[in-house]
Amino acid sequence: MTSAVPAHRPAPQMTHTPDPGTPSQAPAVDAAVEAPTTRSRFRDEIVENPLLSLFLGLVLALLTFFGTLTVAILLFFLNDINDGLDSLSERTDRVEVSLGERIDGVEAKLGERIDGVEAKLGERIDGVEAKMDAGFAAQGAQVVELDRKLTALIAHLNATEAVDAALEHRLLIPTASTRESESEPLS
Repeated sequence: MTSAVPAHRPAPQMTHTPDPGTPSQAPAVDAAVEAPTTRSRFRDEIVENPLLSLFLGLVLALLTFFGTLTVAILLFFLNDINDGLDSLSERTDRVEVSLGERIDGVEAKLGERIDGVEAKLGERIDGVEAKMDAGFAAQGAQVVELDRKLTALIAHLNATEAVDAALEHRLLIPTASTRESESEPLS
């Protein structure tokens, strides 16, 4: 609170000089002007009234206590939230490690199964290839046998034709072309 300061007015210019023997009325006027405009300051009231001072001290102490208590509770809750977040982070890490181990285990089992299937498939393919090779070999042997029999048959047919031509008194002339050769009678 501010107190009102009396206004100073410029002194009027005097045309005459006051008598030095007469008492001055200035201090009485100053006191009269100051008295109604001056208010007591709040600090002065606290100093003069000890009960008000005690009350304000208690209010300040309670405000300080409750402010400190509020800050302590906020810090407690923030610390509790931080601990909860740390716990959640640890759980997340454990779940991540566990999940990673499970994934690695599944990948290993899957890899083993794939390797087993590849091995079985490779054995089957090898068996099919062996059967095919044996079949080709058997067919090759049959082809060779058929070729031998065909050659023998052709030789037999050629001999029969030569005998028949000889019996008919014809001479056979073998030719390199595939058309039939003309036979000449023997004379």
